[in-house]
Amino acid sequence: MPLGVFFFGPAPILAVGLIFGTSYPPISAALAGLVALAWTGGYGALSYLALTGIPSALAVQLAISNNGLSGKIDTSHAITVVSIFGLFVILFLSIDLIGLGSRAENYVENSFQNFFAQFQKQFQTVTDPQQGETVALALSALGKFAAKISFGALGAVSFLILAVNVALVETLTNKIGQSRLIRADYSLTQPPASLSIIFFGMIGLSFFAGDVGKFGLNATIFLSFPFILIGLAVIHTIARDRSNVKVALWVFYALVFVLGVVLGLLALIAIILALIGACEYWVGVRKRIRKSSPD
Repeated sequence: MPLGVFFFGPAPILAVGLIFGTSYPPISAALAGLVALAWTGGYGALSYLALTGIPSALAVQLAISNNGLSGKIDTSHAITVVSIFGLFVILFLSIDLIGLGSRAENYVENSFQNFFAQFQKQFQTVTDPQQGETVALALSALGKFAAKISFGALGAVSFLILAVNVALVETLTNKIGQSRLIRADYSLTQPPASLSIIFFGMIGLSFFAGDVGKFGLNATIFLSFPFILIGLAVIHTIARDRSNVKVALWVFYALVFVLGVVLGLLALIAIILALIGACEYWVGVRKRIRKSSPD
């Protein structure tokens, strides 16, 4: 699937739903799927529908239909259903009934090998052959691991792109007075306890060997994204309780940059934020702060 469609594909479907109502997103997704079928073939059409078309139609249709045409966006409901759909896609790819899963894994692994081919050549020119062989083995192992987690990582990126498109399209349609929805308070988003339980269950499955463990690992990576957003919402709520909100948030994101980017602990920070978000349903940090804060 072309990158432009991958990054901006949700926008037209979301805009159609927000402007014209719930009947149109499924039709738009189906028509786009037919175009993808004619343009890129069966695998391309399936990829488009799984990563872009169906999640976009689900998100906007559920947000509207659950609350009525004049209600607020039901982010909790939309996140939950899109997450469940994504889990079924990951399970389908893990079972690999039609060979699409192995095709995707081979593509990722080959892409990594091609990407690092030039690096290996440059490295071998300034090191002895033994070091070059060690680097080659390490890069090969990295490529195999990237292929193993490709389903979950691609799903998480798709979820991120969908969230960005929702925010942009919803903002634009509201500004021009065409949106059927009232803007929601995204900081209050809270998926049901069942999604948190599924998330912790997938973490447990990731410790198993074989295909079960691979499915659990990919599902955990995929489900981490919505809970990372909730974890960030918790951090922002805590920051609002401080005397200087902007300073508190600047300090937090500076720490994220230093620890995550400079020291290479970004994965650890993401795990901590995801766990905070997954536990928020029971802990209720945001509710406690809002109750204790003066109106």
